[in-house]
Amino acid sequence: MSENILVSDLIIPPGTKVRAGLLKSVKARGILEPILVSPASSGGYIVRDGRRRVKAAIEAGLETVQAVVLEDGGPEITILTHATRSENPVAELDAIQELQRSGMSEKEIAAAGFAPVSRIRRLAKLNRLVPELAEKVDAGEIAANLAFEIANLPPQIQRGLLDEEKITAETVRQAKYARRQAAIPDLADLVGEA
Repeated sequence: MSENILVSDLIIPPGTKVRAGLLKSVKARGILEPILVSPASSGGYIVRDGRRRVKAAIEAGLETVQAVVLEDGGPEITILTHATRSENPVAELDAIQELQRSGMSEKEIAAAGFAPVSRIRRLAKLNRLVPELAEKVDAGEIAANLAFEIANLPPQIQRGLLDEEKITAETVRQAKYARRQAAIPDLADLVGEA
């Protein structure tokens, strides 16, 4: 059963961004689906599912949102809800890391049915993203599949992608190509060494 909760009582990660389309929708119609929260030990509620909707509600000036309060729900709720819709690997990684900080191992997380070990290890690769790109992935500005490709690039090349108006498969491919070209010695240099 959902209830109205003050937006000011909701805790979302700093840096949460919202797409223009979602903000427009929330301004026009409000939040159509209740968010999922759990009580925070310090008071208020931790948003387990719906942090972008909450951010849109804040930006739209809403005072309350409909929420389902899960008394026994923690970061695993974030993982389970993400399994039913489009990927947000950064949020999923954050939830897995929260479970690990609480003492759960990869195997325990997998045994509980939250995510297979292979998924946990794949998500851990996103720790290599420079923070600005991680924010863009979290905000949905970069597709999840591209995030994993970008995470394999050195930080300086990742930062170069920040100059792009939009990061696409083509811009990532070009960055990889430029990296390979930079690693190939100039033919004139090779001939001069002989």
